[in-house]
Amino acid sequence: MKYCECIVDGAARGNPGEAGCGIVIKLEKKIIKMYFYLGKQTNNYAEYMALLYCLKKLIALKQQVVRISTDSQLVANHMSGSFECKSKTLQPLYQECKELFKQFASIEIVQRPREFTKDADALANLAVDHKTDKEFEYSNF
Repeated sequence: MKYCECIVDGAARGNPGEAGCGIVIKLEKKIIKMYFYLGKQTNNYAEYMALLYCLKKLIALKQQVVRISTDSQLVANHMSGSFECKSKTLQPLYQECKELFKQFASIEIVQRPREFTKDADALANLAVDHKTDKEFEYSNF
């Protein structure tokens, strides 16, 4: 079964500071790019929001087999169960993501070097620059 490849990233200018998140979803016949402005937040909050927005979009697209890449070691380790999420701010986001994970037949989240997530990072920074949300869709034939 072919899987859907996703890349997520969050950005905060200051910690906390103006924040945004970016998502790239690579489907068989199209690529979806999204970004969301988050206001004043921490970088870890932005990383979690990128994952959360990604999961919700994947569910709306009825994707069942998913691999999500992030440069956030914290998020990857929380979601894989390697680290416990103790932050009172992140705990609700973590719990919501864990619940959404249950809707997939197969889901994997992996931590990758920053160079791999640069497209999602650029989108996160666009969200901060423009203080808005946006979604783009490209045919991938």
